Amino acid sequence: MDMYDRIRNRRKELGMTQDELARLTGYNDRSSIAKIEAKKADLSQSKIIAFAEALKVTTSYLMDGDGKEKIIKKEENNIFSQLTEEELAKLEKFKNMSTVMFMNEGNDISDKDKETLAIAYAEVLISQRKKWYIMTSKFVIDTAKKLLKEYGNIYNLIKDKKITLKYVNLDSSVRGLSVDNIIFINSNISDFDKEFVIAHEIGHYELHDDTIRQFSKIEAFKGSREETQANLFATIFLEANYKDCDSDDEIQKIINYIWCNYLNFK
Repeated sequence: MDMYDRIRNRRKELGMTQDELARLTGYNDRSSIAKIEAKKADLSQSKIIAFAEALKVTTSYLMDGDGKEKIIKKEENNIFSQLTEEELAKLEKFKNMSTVMFMNEGNDISDKDKETLAIAYAEVLISQRKKWYIMTSKFVIDTAKKLLKEYGNIYNLIKDKKITLKYVNLDSSVRGLSVDNIIFINSNISDFDKEFVIAHEIGHYELHDDTIRQFSKIEAFKGSREETQANLFATIFLEANYKDCDSDDEIQKIINYIWCNYLNFK
């Protein structure tokens, strides 16, 4: 068994799809993972590290078959470290519930049982993430389609919403940011990139609480729920399609990612 076999086998052990592994390791779609698992593509050292992190094993295990059991045990014992801040808050509320809510004689519950219930609750929170994304993705898509039908283009929309656009000469790594009802756009990026950033920020405006937001090539792939929703909104509103692109076209890579993971692209 070689590294590529271990990647495939470990992915299946975790119940992870090729699409999910592609997202976690920085690929556009599952076709790259399929080639890797079929031993038709090589992996750089940085990618080996990315695969090890995604699959929760050491790099030595992937390359040589060593160290897997220790890592798995560590992950199992630290399920709470996998929770988001929102999920941790829910867990804390769950743990603080009065013991009278549990139907046990004497209204007393042991520390061991409390821990068992907390772990079970954490497992449920993690398992519900995908269902949550499916539910809210439809809402984001429907919102974008409704606004596109109503306004026709992004500029009519921002005019009606009384949002101000300000073009400024920014460092190339920052495409734009928004504060309240003002969107600052890097004047050095392409016209399509400008529209995508505007649509992305409008997505925040329509879907999320008011905050200061920065749109850069780094943040675009961090995968936070809000950023993903804004990217999904922009993709739908601009009717942007999947297409092959070179590694430097960050906006198209975002669009491809949205298609592969949220729009049932095959």
